[in-house]
Parts: sequence; C-alpha cells; structure tokens
Amino acid sequence: MSNTELSKLRLSAAYLLGMAVLDLHKDAKLGTCGVTDSGFYYDIEFSESMSSEGLPAIQQKIQEFVKSNLKFTLSQKNKEEVISYFTEKEQPYKREVLDESSAKRVGVVSIGDGAFMDLSDGDVVAGASVLKHTILLDVSGAYWKGDDKRAMLTRISGTCFETAEALDDFVEFTAEVLRRDHRIMGKKLGYFSVDPGIGTGLIFWTPRGRFVRDSLADYLKGHMIQLGAELVETPLLASTDRTTLMMQPQSEQLIARQIGEDSERSYAVRQQVVGAHLTMFGWQERSYRELPWKVGEIGKLIRYEKISELEGLHRAREFTQDTITTVCSREQIEKEIESLLLRMVQFSRDLGFWDFEIQYRLPKQETKTQKTDYQLLAAVLKGISRKHSITITEEVTERKVTEAEIVLSVKDSLKQKRRWSKIQILFTLPMEYEVTYVGSDGENHAPVVIRSTTSGSLERVIATLIEHYAGVLPLWLTYEPVRVLPVTSKQELYAEKVVKILKDRGLRATIDMDPEPLEGKIKQAEEDKVPYMIVVGENEQTTNTISVRVQGHGVIGLLDIETFIKDIQGEMQSKSFKSALV
Repeated sequence: MSNTELSKLRLSAAYLLGMAVLDLHKDAKLGTCGVTDSGFYYDIEFSESMSSEGLPAIQQKIQEFVKSNLKFTLSQKNKEEVISYFTEKEQPYKREVLDESSAKRVGVVSIGDGAFMDLSDGDVVAGASVLKHTILLDVSGAYWKGDDKRAMLTRISGTCFETAEALDDFVEFTAEVLRRDHRIMGKKLGYFSVDPGIGTGLIFWTPRGRFVRDSLADYLKGHMIQLGAELVETPLLASTDRTTLMMQPQSEQLIARQIGEDSERSYAVRQQVVGAHLTMFGWQERSYRELPWKVGEIGKLIRYEKISELEGLHRAREFTQDTITTVCSREQIEKEIESLLLRMVQFSRDLGFWDFEIQYRLPKQETKTQKTDYQLLAAVLKGISRKHSITITEEVTERKVTEAEIVLSVKDSLKQKRRWSKIQILFTLPMEYEVTYVGSDGENHAPVVIRSTTSGSLERVIATLIEHYAGVLPLWLTYEPVRVLPVTSKQELYAEKVVKILKDRGLRATIDMDPEPLEGKIKQAEEDKVPYMIVVGENEQTTNTISVRVQGHGVIGLLDIETFIKDIQGEMQSKSFKSALV
C-alpha cells in the first residue's frame, strides 16, 4: 500500500475516532486531527479527565461503526453554513478554525446519514469496513495550536493498517520501541532522572550517566583539537543588549532579570555560544593571516521548549552542546566544511551508526550576492560528495531557514531517525553585526562564519545510544564494564584480588558480595547491562583464572586474567562497539 493510500486510511480512522468520542462523551469539544508517520491523532477537550483506561470503550465504539460500514462523503459547503453547524453542536475549536479561514467554501467530511460532520482537507475511504485494523494507542496532553498559553487538550493517538499482519508487525515493533525507550531504560539503569519539583526538561545526571556524558565530551574535545580549534569557555549569562547573537526570539527567553543594586541592565541565559565566540573575535583587529580562526566549546545551553515538545534527553530545556565557531574567508569555505563533515561522519561511525543521511537546506535567495553564495555552497557540497563517496542531498521542506545549514541524521537499530550533527554557514550574520577582518589589500572585509555541532547535544546522542544498543553501550562509554561474581563466600577474597588487579590496570570493576545464589547474581548483572561478568569459583581460585560471561552471549569460558585485560583494553582503546571476546 502506498503512503498516500495509508494516509487516507489513517485520516479516515481519525474522523471515526472523533465520531466515537462524541457518541460516548456528548459534551466533548473536538480540536484538530491529523496523520503522523506511524498513525493518527485527535486533540479533544473532555469535561472530565481522560486516561488510557477510557480507550477500550472508544475502541469498541469504533469497531461498531466499522461493522456497520458507515459511509464517508466529502463535499464543499458554504463557510457560514458550516459555522452554524458547529455553533449548534457547541464546538468552539472548530468555529475558531473557521473564523480564521478566509475561504468562502470549506471542505467537510460526513459519516453515516449525517450523524457526524468534520472539517476535512484530505481524501477519505468510501466505507468504514476497511478500517477494521484500527487500534488506539495512547493518551497524552497537547496544547491547543501548540500554544502553552492556550487550553490543554487530550491527544488520543492510534494507528490503522490495511492488513492484520501489518498491524501485528507494528504492535510488535512498538513494544520493542517501548522496551528500549531511553526514558524508561535510562531511569531503570540509573543514568539520569527528572525531578518535577525542580522542573520539567531539566536533567539530573547520576554518576553512571555523568560518566557517559563526560566520556563523549572528552572524545569531542579531541575532535575539536584535531580540527584546529582552540578550546574556550564563555559565560552562561549575558546582558540582554548583547545577546542578539546568542538568543532565540525575545518572547522565547527563559530567564531575563536585573542583576546588581546599581544596575539597570537585564541579563538572560544564553541559548547559543556563537555570539560569545564572535565577541572574542572582535576584541582585536584581525588579519586575513589569522583565518581560519576557530574556537571550540562544550557547554550548557538553555532553551525555551514547550512541554508538548519535550522528549526526555532527545529534547530537553537544559542540554550540553559541542560547538565550533569558524571565521574564514569565502575561499576557505570548502576546506572547512569538508573537514567538519568528515569528522561528523567519523563520529557517527565510531558510535556504530553506519546508516545515516546528510541533507542541506538553503534559505530563500533574495539578492544577487546570496544567489552567488548559495550556488558556491551547493557546488562545494557536490564536490565533497563526489570526492568522498558520501551522499549529500538537498532537503525540500516548507520550514523556512534564515541561513544555510547541513544536517546529519542517524538511523538507530529500529530505523528511527535522529538528527545529530549540524553545520550552519552564516553568510549574512558577519555583515549584520560588523564582524570584519583586514584583507591583503588593507581593507576591511566581511568573513563567513561557520557554526557546527557534531553531537547536536550530548543528551540526544546518549538517548540514541541507549535505544540503539538496548542499554548495552560500547565498552568505552560504560560506567561499569566488569562485575566480579564470587560463587560462594569462600571465593570473596579471590574476587577482591581480581578486582584489585583490574583496577590497577586501569579497568573499572565492581564486586557483587550479595549472599544470594550465583544464578541470581548473573540475572541481576544481565538486567544491569554489565558487559562482562567474571565468575570466580573454587576451580578459578585454584587455577588462578577467571570464567567470563559476555552480556547477551553467555559463557565464554576460562581465561587468564592478563589475556582478559589485554583484550578489554584493546576494545576500549579502539572504541569498538563489538565485544573483543565474541
């Protein structure tokens, strides 16, 4: 079934959902519905709170409509007639949508013998019988029109497929996605937590999670140095009259308040670091001989994010981002973008993500200079793509961009797409903010500013890693790579000796002294996603060896301690995402 036909099914199922809700909840107020990549949704206001416990009754009502094979009819009606209909039905959200429309006639869908009518801007099925493979999935909150100053509606999500087999596959896939969800697994494994009393979207890192984040940060710092960037650190706060280069629109600033008894200046928390970097560039007159000028920083950023858009570590209000700001001439653009792109590709591959895509977006070209700049950039990307056999395509999107940008997105083991790396080529910003350098002709020239982040955010990368590897991260990112399990209390001293040897050789290791049977210790280590379990019993103690188990693979067998250490150190140093012993 084509995507178009599948969207038709799902949009029709969304309308049937709205009809079922009104049949069961006469005073419900319908918002808007739509189709997603995986299903459909309807945002609805209920007079009483709605939870997932209310879904079975709605599901049953939908199936009744399906068995009756209610007919769907599309038509165009006079706008005033439709307004009168929804006014009579006491549907204020529908009326608001109509009031904002300048059209004189609007599309509507009718189901059954005029029993239900809704606004429609898409194709629908002829009869409800083809919607028998429809299920409701979830209940969540969604602000009306995505505005957190408007009413919070209840979003009911569902999906629909043509066949029972396709639906079963989806249900199985969804269960696996839920099992791997970093918000569930990360909390269970003790990586991070969120305290509602402190604030939504603000992350508490445990030692285990902090270790992963710091390891990634150290790795990225190495990338920055290899790219020729000098590491800097800039303030988290800035006076609001100096934050133009650092902020999203003023209406989206999270914090802005006066600091100091004698000061009338307001301060805001940064949402980018490029402005601070360019401030440093402007501290002295710069010559063309100093270009490219590069600085790198890994620091905290705080951004306004609507509650409905928060997604654990994938999208938080406070996050850690690596940023390289490059100031260069137009002649240096190709070399700089090439080196940044290759590093981003290497970063993805080093973490085990070989399935990725690179796309670029260009803003609307309004002047001759812009046209020349963007033609140059497109040619540069084409050359890099051909030279390194990397596919780089232009993304066609309705979303407006103000500066040219290149985005690398990875696909995890479940084929979920996550945006990581981004390069922004800022042609106009230096001219707007009078960032210049002295050229070989002795005149001031406007450079090009390139802002790049390899990770997007360290939090987003960690979330993707947890889901991709189902919690078993590559060894170099693992807080507890080895756990020693003595079979009985008689082997505890030997177990402590093994742990000491490992630690003396630079390997992090713990010991499970719990008196429970060995099977229980192994089960717990498996659940904790410990990569290597060393079992020491009477035989191992006698022969001065260790018995090794590998997460997900079981028993490897008896090994000499030195052999084990050598293999594990090699796995860590190579940053391999596969076990050295399997």
